Amino acid sequence: HDGMSSQPVWSPDGKRVIYKVINAAAKPIVRYYARAWDESDSATAVPGADGAEAVEYPGPAGKYMAYVRGDSRVTENPRTNSDIYIAPIDSPMVARPFAATGLRERLPRFSPDGKWLVYTGHDLPQSGNVPNALLYARAVPGAGGAVTQVSLQTGTQPLWSRGSSYGLLNQVE
Repeated sequence: HDGMSSQPVWSPDGKRVIYKVINAAAKPIVRYYARAWDESDSATAVPGADGAEAVEYPGPAGKYMAYVRGDSRVTENPRTNSDIYIAPIDSPMVARPFAATGLRERLPRFSPDGKWLVYTGHDLPQSGNVPNALLYARAVPGAGGAVTQVSLQTGTQPLWSRGSSYGLLNQVE
């Protein structure tokens, strides 16, 4: 209702909506809030999410949440880096790097069972056009786990099909 809210995601229990608010007059500029879907309570700030470009929550089976952090929101420049961090849902302040390489990692999506995280990654261009993005997957929580490229060609905006860790949908441009 406020004209500043965007990127809504459901909480793992399906009772709350978490959403992003960008307010250039506030510090930090980007904040995330949670509120009952029926607006039966007031909005509360999501701990650990201040300043994140995006927040992703798993389905009911998941135990972790993911944040995208980086400076691309500040500069609006595709040449800046961004990384994905994860944290236990019950301890969001202890986020740690999940996908933090020389790639620009974005758009994390948990599998329906919460065991996998797929994301978009692409090289930072030296000059000229932005290179093709590829989709990568990694087991959650990711500590020491292998990263697998799951797209054969350019892929953006990953989305899982319902009820399966194997049904990954991919938008190819």
